[in-house]
Amino acid sequence: MEISKAYEEYVISKTMIQLERASLEELKITKNIEEITMPLHSELTFSFRINGIVNNKIDAFLKTVVECKNTWDGESAIEIETVYRGTFLAKEEIGIDEFNHFVEVQTVPQLVPYVRALVASLSAQMNIDPIILPTMDIIQSLIQNAKSNESVGQDESNN
Repeated sequence: MEISKAYEEYVISKTMIQLERASLEELKITKNIEEITMPLHSELTFSFRINGIVNNKIDAFLKTVVECKNTWDGESAIEIETVYRGTFLAKEEIGIDEFNHFVEVQTVPQLVPYVRALVASLSAQMNIDPIILPTMDIIQSLIQNAKSNESVGQDESNN
């Protein structure tokens, strides 16, 4: 997918649907090191699922796993898992497949700011330096996801 096409898809999806509500559904924190004094680096993993349309709304669930590792030896110091629910609604009449696609495009960019705020707040309350998650290049993410989806489709057709 080209940058211009990815940008167009992002803008169209952002103008066609709206995040009505976001809520924290699950939270798990594992502190693997009692006294954290060393610098940490974070590794992020995202996954999401989308529920069907109910009352012209779609719920999407974003699971984020943040693993903070000691920069000196790579030992896992903290793991934070969150699940946020986002309720999306269409701003105008659109088809089911199109609605689902727009929610797929918007789930991560709309819900990650909630994850970033929660992780920073929780880490500060754990008496460690706040864990500030990086911002994302949404367009580059769309391009990468399109490449991943293409290769998955190709692998499936070869079986």
